[in-house]
Amino acid sequence: DATGDDDATGDDDDSTGDDDDDTTAALDQDGDGWSIPDGDCDDSNPAAYPGADEYCDGVDTDCDGTLDEDDALDAAQWYPDLDGDGFGDAAGEVTACSAPPDHVGDAQDCDDGDATHHPGADEYCDGADDDCDGAVDEADALDVATWYADGDGDGFGDGAVTTEACDAPPGYVADAADCDDGDGTVHPGATEATCDGVDNDCDPATEDAPDDDGDGADLCVDCDDADPAVNPSATEVCNGVDDDCDGAVPTDEADDDGDGMRICEGDCDDGDPLTYLDAPEQCDQLDNDCDGTVDEDVGLDGDGDGVNACQGDCDDTDPAVYPGAAEICDGKDSDCDGSLPADEADEDGDGARVCEGDCDDLDGVTFPGAAELCDGVDNDCDGSLPAEEADADADGTMECAGDCDDADPAQNPGAAEVCNGEDDDCDGTVDEDDAVDVSTWYADGDADGYGDPALTQVACDAPQGYVDNAGDCDDADPAQNPSATEQCNGEDDDCDGAIDEDEAQDVVTWYLDADGDGFGDPSVTDIDCNAPQGYVGNAEDCDDGDPAQNPAATELCNGEDDDCDGLVPADEEDADADGHRVCADDCDDGNVDIHPGAIELCDGLDGDCDGSLPADEQDGDGDGVMACDGDCDDTEAGTYPGAGEVCDGEDNDCDGHVPADEADGDGDGVMECDGDCDDADAAIFPGAQEACNGVDDDCDGSIPANEDDDDGDGYRVCEDDCDDADVEIYPGATELCDGLDGDCDGSLPADEDDADGDGEMECDGDCDDADA
Repeated sequence: DATGDDDATGDDDDSTGDDDDDTTAALDQDGDGWSIPDGDCDDSNPAAYPGADEYCDGVDTDCDGTLDEDDALDAAQWYPDLDGDGFGDAAGEVTACSAPPDHVGDAQDCDDGDATHHPGADEYCDGADDDCDGAVDEADALDVATWYADGDGDGFGDGAVTTEACDAPPGYVADAADCDDGDGTVHPGATEATCDGVDNDCDPATEDAPDDDGDGADLCVDCDDADPAVNPSATEVCNGVDDDCDGAVPTDEADDDGDGMRICEGDCDDGDPLTYLDAPEQCDQLDNDCDGTVDEDVGLDGDGDGVNACQGDCDDTDPAVYPGAAEICDGKDSDCDGSLPADEADEDGDGARVCEGDCDDLDGVTFPGAAELCDGVDNDCDGSLPAEEADADADGTMECAGDCDDADPAQNPGAAEVCNGEDDDCDGTVDEDDAVDVSTWYADGDADGYGDPALTQVACDAPQGYVDNAGDCDDADPAQNPSATEQCNGEDDDCDGAIDEDEAQDVVTWYLDADGDGFGDPSVTDIDCNAPQGYVGNAEDCDDGDPAQNPAATELCNGEDDDCDGLVPADEEDADADGHRVCADDCDDGNVDIHPGAIELCDGLDGDCDGSLPADEQDGDGDGVMACDGDCDDTEAGTYPGAGEVCDGEDNDCDGHVPADEADGDGDGVMECDGDCDDADAAIFPGAQEACNGVDDDCDGSIPANEDDDDGDGYRVCEDDCDDADVEIYPGATELCDGLDGDCDGSLPADEDDADGDGEMECDGDCDDADA
């Protein structure tokens, strides 16, 4: 109608169908600044509108018609897993909400063309980094070998000193049979020496020597092989001979003094020819006849005390003097021991002995009845000191020597005076200025509690107007002292020697303007009372290395936030961060791997934006793997990365090498995978003829019983060992006197026969084997 309102029917009056007065835009229901006509794809969701941030949430928040794009803010990084081992190649990183085909979230694969190479894989001695830890052929490889130290360089190792490694370290060998790795002449196969005490050839037997006297000890240990009574097991008898071959004759078998009698025959002193069993007794203080009594029946006893001069009586005229007599205080050696008891001496010559009461026989002024001196000593030996000679406080000074307080060890004439209200040095005055702990006091002219270091007094207590510190830098201004707060005023308020420091109460923060555009860098600041050179008072520059970037600059098409408003125009963004923008001909700005000049990936996409696909993205043999995926033979369907290895000598899994068990290392026509149990020995393979060598030649998992050397004597049954349970019986062994065929020649030596049946053989010492 004429007013511009709807008429009574509720219909629009004009022919356009619009209200006559409708001049406003369509409503913005969710308040995000966008309406449906403006391009809002969901006007009930304020987070959805053109230009909004996209997330991996199944919602088209930026209203571009696509969900979960690769430029979503929470898109993840994915890495190609070409060998399917669950670990990706870090070089092929892509960004997407969900994993693309053949991609995983882990980027630790060191060889994405070999499914057996990845973190956690078993390490082998194959020259490859199987477990992707940066090292090859480590000591924890499953097929690592044990090596033995060859310290003497003879080619044989010490079985007790080992190391685990893929290859032999320097100084190590594979053989552990050396019985002395410190001697290069001792090893299996060395020539055995006679009587050197060494097992030269490392077999159970160490020596080879005869036993001429038949006492069971051979020439190497028998010191007299012509006397069966002399051998290491013999018992020593009193005959002056080394019966037990220990290299010495017992000392009790010697007759050192030439008196015709040994110690073992009763000589009690083999160093004195006058002393032996039943010898005549002499007056010499010795037991000449070895009966246990000295000088009996020799010499006179003049004083009748039962001891004669030969027996040690030092005064045979005094019956109170003899060995063992009791000492008395008479100055005589009553017990004939050659000395006087200490208490019978008068060492200090004061006329009194210790046994007569001298309480200090080294001090001539100390004895019973002596005059007392001021020396802290009981001079008269009455057992007590006069009171004035006491040192009650144990300070080393007595009252009679000037101690003014003998109850206080800190007070005596030699003590140092201290500030304590006491006369410490006993000079009659208290707390003098020379006290050891006297203090220095400083004048406080402005009464701020801090003193002037130039005006001092020394005293035990503070004089009026003085304090105990010298920290005031201006004692005429109470506002200047170490406790004051620094201000930006050109004064040293806190007395630290500096003016207007950065910690001043009214200090200002300044921002570096490195590019000179008048705007400061918020990350580079300086606290100061005044603006430093090159600094400004604002922090609004978003790139202080570029004067063209600041809040006053104009936006350019360069992918930069030129005006520092925090936003880059959409057509300047590089959404996939591949270094190419849409305006720079990036044909897919949602995929970091697609842009002009990119390297083609094995993904069926035009990675370099040239409109075509590479030829190697084909599967020639139909095994599901292309050449670019690592198929090393795209004409053979059974050959591709991850394929199972078969025993055919081919690299079936495309890992770059044929498994070790598919090699024929010894050229015997059989590989390990075909059952060859020792591919380093051409004589060992399934079906080979067993030889007498203790080795499983035919690879059947067992060694024939006649190839064993059970007794370890170096000979097997198949080598004519006639008793493989006895280490001393083998071809060429030395015959022992035991009635056994020790050398396996089928007969016994004549001297091992017991012809007369008396239980003893000639080799046992039977001197007539025809007479029982």
